[in-house]
Amino acid sequence: MMSGSRRRVGIPLAKGLGGLALVGAWVVATVDLRPQVPIEPPRVKVAVRAPAPAPAPSSRPAPGGNLRVGFARRVLEPPNGVPLGGYAARLGAGATAVCDSAGVSAMVLVDGEHVAALVNLEVVLVPHQLRVAVADSLATRGLGVEPLWLVATHTHSGPGAFWPNWLGQGLGLGRFDDVWFAQLAGSITETLMAARAAAQPVRPFRAAGVGTDLTQPRSNHSARVPTEVHVLGFEVQGEVVGGLMVHSAHATILRDESRCISGDWPGAVARALAEAPGGVWLTLPGAQGDLRAAIPAGTAKDRRVATYASLVTDRVREIWASRAPALEEWAGVSVSGGWPRPDASTLLPPGLRRAGGNLLSLFSDQPLEVAILDVGGLRLIGIGAEPVREAGARLEAAAGHSGPVEVISLVNAYLSYVELADRLAAGTGEAKRCFYGGELLEDLEELVAVASEAMGTPAPLRSGFDD
Repeated sequence: MMSGSRRRVGIPLAKGLGGLALVGAWVVATVDLRPQVPIEPPRVKVAVRAPAPAPAPSSRPAPGGNLRVGFARRVLEPPNGVPLGGYAARLGAGATAVCDSAGVSAMVLVDGEHVAALVNLEVVLVPHQLRVAVADSLATRGLGVEPLWLVATHTHSGPGAFWPNWLGQGLGLGRFDDVWFAQLAGSITETLMAARAAAQPVRPFRAAGVGTDLTQPRSNHSARVPTEVHVLGFEVQGEVVGGLMVHSAHATILRDESRCISGDWPGAVARALAEAPGGVWLTLPGAQGDLRAAIPAGTAKDRRVATYASLVTDRVREIWASRAPALEEWAGVSVSGGWPRPDASTLLPPGLRRAGGNLLSLFSDQPLEVAILDVGGLRLIGIGAEPVREAGARLEAAAGHSGPVEVISLVNAYLSYVELADRLAAGTGEAKRCFYGGELLEDLEELVAVASEAMGTPAPLRSGFDD
């Protein structure tokens, strides 16, 4: 039984702690605790250009071409019961089965000392900490890679538990597992090393077409949205060794009740393209924030992934059949532009918005970056976010590029959905999924313009960082 003296001390202590808790809650709810980050001009972090060397007039054509590219793929092997990444409604539930194995695919571009890489991960997103871990791992192996793009396919049924951010874990990645994080970074590193070892002279080919019935708005399941499908492939003596395709549709065919690991439609398409036209293929997500897969009515639930993947694969093969030779060169640039401030205005009622913004500041653990990679005449704009299609169109216009341009979502980080300012103000579109205000799109447009200007610099660009 508690003594009288203990009771006399315990009651005031409990009251004091309760008072402090109330004060803390009041501060979080009423005081703007979001970090005041100084506004800095955008700076070019990395810039590399690899023009194709002109062959001597008397030289024989190479089996491939002047562009050196390598591909590799590995199956991811997460621990048993790993939390599935994608749906917060799963509450961190672990995988109980494997529908189809999720994987990692890599494409490496080589020009002398310069190495650039695109990595396709069959997961829901890529935290910037993972990109840093892979870059560090490559450095210990003596391989410097810039630009280095880690691109998530956005499957909502891939392994999770690899984001060391508590809010990100609660929003759908599951409890962080440092052993699995290290294993995942190691798998990506090994895939990149294998792709680097496989690099050989290739000839690039490019084609584009429209996916008329492949995509629908998330807000109107009976409508169809025609979207462009870009295909870039590489051949050696007429044999396809790999390539990439860009298509815009959320990889959410498997819903939150599923407990099996799956690459969803992007993984199924990558496996199908490996059979024909052949090689290793990357399935890159375009500006798909408000788009989903349009699956034919009446498709059985257990056939939805396979059916949609077959439709996409058939269209890619049709487009590839009309391919034409592409430029044998590549160039890349990365631009940083400071730290955006979170905004919970579209997520919460007025009385909770200040507290929501403060909490989102803990989620905002990466700077704002834009990367551009030109390969074979196709300009890819990489951002660590999910822009809706109209926002993607504005970013592509900001590039001021006369050739084909595609925004690639979910590159090297995850910020938020990116919606138009008027929709954010009205609370329409994808506003309820946005963690930032309308200035996020404006900031991204500015960074795209700066990056594009750097890409157009006549002199060869260097590799390194500005001070």
